[in-house]
Amino acid sequence: MGPARPSACRLQRRSPACRVSGASPRPAVLSDRPAAIHGQLHPGDEAGRVAGKVQRGLGHVLRGGHAPERDARHHLGPRLGRVGHAQELLDQVGLRSELYDPAFHEDVLSRAEAALAQAIEDAKPLTHIGYAESKVRDVASNRRVVDGAGNVSFARGSSSGREAFFRDTDAGLIDPMLRTISFWSHEQCLVEYHAYATHPMSYYGRGEVSSDFVGLARKRLARLDRAIHPIYASGCSGDVTAGKFNDGSPHAREELTSKIFDAMLANRASSRKMDASKGWVLRSKMLELQYTQSPSLQKDVMQRELQDDSLPVEKRILAAMGLASWKRSVENPKPIDVPCVDFGIARVVLFPGESFVGYQHLAQRLSGQVPVVPIGYGESWTGYVPTASAFDDGFHESWLWVAPGAEQKIQQVLTELFNPRER
Repeated sequence: MGPARPSACRLQRRSPACRVSGASPRPAVLSDRPAAIHGQLHPGDEAGRVAGKVQRGLGHVLRGGHAPERDARHHLGPRLGRVGHAQELLDQVGLRSELYDPAFHEDVLSRAEAALAQAIEDAKPLTHIGYAESKVRDVASNRRVVDGAGNVSFARGSSSGREAFFRDTDAGLIDPMLRTISFWSHEQCLVEYHAYATHPMSYYGRGEVSSDFVGLARKRLARLDRAIHPIYASGCSGDVTAGKFNDGSPHAREELTSKIFDAMLANRASSRKMDASKGWVLRSKMLELQYTQSPSLQKDVMQRELQDDSLPVEKRILAAMGLASWKRSVENPKPIDVPCVDFGIARVVLFPGESFVGYQHLAQRLSGQVPVVPIGYGESWTGYVPTASAFDDGFHESWLWVAPGAEQKIQQVLTELFNPRER
């Protein structure tokens, strides 16, 4: 496994955390639980009809592009499609509940369903949509580093700041902006949706499932005004960590929390608003990416590793995940849905897997004057989605199931999303 493993607060749950990180096996502890979100959008009047469109559009993005269903469980369930198949493979070799806890998953679905029902009862009319962005200082750094001999590696992990080389090396390519879309009922902000590109990991590998410093910043913001419900999502963070600025200590976590909080608070104070009745558009394009040709990630090799009980459990989990990716992309190929909600004031785009931060820069260039709010961790079979330059630099990971050539295809999809009349 590479040094930059995602945390459970993002939309893919890799569990138990102690197994994936290679730490000693201990029971996972759930912490930083998000509160149920209320104060949603009213379906009854004209503003409510506008609100309903927003809900459907954002819901499409947040569900990873899956078609809408009436049952809330169907909204949430598809997220575990590939992970569920991987766990089935693990079950067949006696590794039950190694990848995720089915009882916990069912409990989350039940609580989410109840929260959604309660939110509808507490609906408010949507009248305005806001946007703001602020620079986050000294949090993000690229995994890519170059040593004194000119050798390129992607070795800067999330807590690499304890080593002088990683701490002193330039931050590299990042996107320093934290972006916020907000939804308003007249002068009252109801919901803020914040996005920033970094692995949200300070200290980890101890068996605790946590939303880490970004979740702590969100909670701190929520306490300032209980009428506003902030949400956080990671952007295209595949090659971005806090490693330059984080040594894995509790003090570093607090510093990282404060820096994210400061940017969120600045966005709350500076949001510019647009009348929601001006309308917006949900667009979606299909993206076809190819499975890797890496010899170690082919079906026969991974099947042998899955069956080999002499291998570490982490290795067998990776084999199961790889086989699930192979099935989804080779045996039963389905294009990846890339949705975009164009609010006029800004565009929200869901990217597949652990897309690299270069895709955020690409999206903004293609979007021109309209800001883009990128969200990562959509379709999960890809694992990392490196840019062409990262492939050229030799990026290779056990969590990489996509072949080179992704950047050109993603650029074409973004061009069509942002310029729907151009073919």
